[in-house]
Amino acid sequence: MWNARFRGTLAYRLSRIILTLSFTSFAPQIRHVWRGKNTKGISLIHILFNLVCATEHVFFGFFYMVNVRSVSGFWIHNPINTLDWVNFIQYFLCLYFNPISRPRKTIFIVIYLFFLIISLMPLIIDATTDTFCPPERPNCSVMDRDPIAFFEGVHNFYFLPIIITLLVLGFYEQARLPLLNLNITWLKLQAVMFALSAVTWTLRLYFPWKIFLEQPRGSVPIYLVIPSWWQMVGFIASNDAIFAIGQGVLLRLALRQRRRVEAFDAERQPLLSQANGS
Repeated sequence: MWNARFRGTLAYRLSRIILTLSFTSFAPQIRHVWRGKNTKGISLIHILFNLVCATEHVFFGFFYMVNVRSVSGFWIHNPINTLDWVNFIQYFLCLYFNPISRPRKTIFIVIYLFFLIISLMPLIIDATTDTFCPPERPNCSVMDRDPIAFFEGVHNFYFLPIIITLLVLGFYEQARLPLLNLNITWLKLQAVMFALSAVTWTLRLYFPWKIFLEQPRGSVPIYLVIPSWWQMVGFIASNDAIFAIGQGVLLRLALRQRRRVEAFDAERQPLLSQANGS
């Protein structure tokens, strides 16, 4: 009992620390964009896909908080990673300051709003009304609300793999652009903080391992349980790990581009001095 309470307290405090530091890691780039009034070199596709990923985290946090409250500790330590929504601020800052056409900005906004509506609107309706319950059984359990259970299953089996693909494609789109406008401090902080978040995720959320491993017919190999763990809580760890690795790759590419620019400027300086002297 004491160990469970201590672990819960430790996980709660660790979650608060990591969330605070994650929020801090976004601040340098947002300040950089706001002061410079320019987002040239920052991929809107990259930020859009990260925002879609954050929205998917909110979807599962909302779903499990409303429908799985009977399982103590499940999605309680960190129910919604709200600080991922700093992506939302950065996304619209980039839309405002990015030198692209207005129709293209409209397309990006419509894409995200469409995903937001199809992801969260059914959950909000389900949490506030009995729309998805049979008429003769109001306030029914989630297992009796067939549409919402099916909706959660679609997210689990189809959306989660797509989200990983979008994260990778987003980093690819960002890496294709000149990275000189990216804030180096921002990249360093996010690579470290999201790597830490991925590593500590298993301590921060509860997963009923015994229910899966200790079946009445005998023990189940752990490799058969890992997919269930990933679908229920582990996908956030993998998403954070991909984000951390991606930011680390962008950091290396950005530093390499800056060194090339500095070397080129150093080579030009003597030539400019000779031209001015003559």
